[in-house]
Parts: sequence; structure tokens; C-alpha cells
Amino acid sequence: MADVSRLSVRSQKNSIALLPLTAKPKVLIVDDEERQVGALRAILRREGYDAIGVTSGEAAIAQLRISKFPLLLTDLQMPGLDGIARCARA
Repeated sequence: MADVSRLSVRSQKNSIALLPLTAKPKVLIVDDEERQVGALRAILRREGYDAIGVTSGEAAIAQLRISKFPLLLTDLQMPGLDGIARCARA
């Protein structure tokens, strides 16, 4: 994955300046299997993402109410609120 800690921009004089990015891209991971959530969270954090993991559809809805996530990774078959219903509510 490309280095997301800096962003190159061209100025009016056609030189390149490197600007630090202050916010990491946010990802919400939803899976009823804790090991899956932990593994995905570790991989995504290592790649520079702000990865949050939860183990139920209800917890995912609660997270979506308090914060915005550009990306939602979800298990489709879960007890209670499944992945498709969760996406419809998001």
C-alpha cells in the first residue's frame, strides 16, 4: 500500500510539496467472530487505517451513530442484525 502519511501537491510554480495527512482513513469491521475482527483490525492498522472492530450488528449501529466511517467491512451472516440489514440501516 502507498504511504498515506504524506500527500504530494503541486504548487503554482510546479514544484512538489509534501503535506502531512492528519487523519487516518476510518474503517468499521463487524463480525461475530472475535478472532476475525482482531485479525482484520491488526492488518488494517498496520497498513495505516484507523480500524474499529465490533462483534454484533447492534454495536455496529451504535458506532455508526457516534462516528462516520467511509468503509464498512461486515460479515453477511450473523445472529441478530445481519450484514445486509446493518448496511440498510447505515
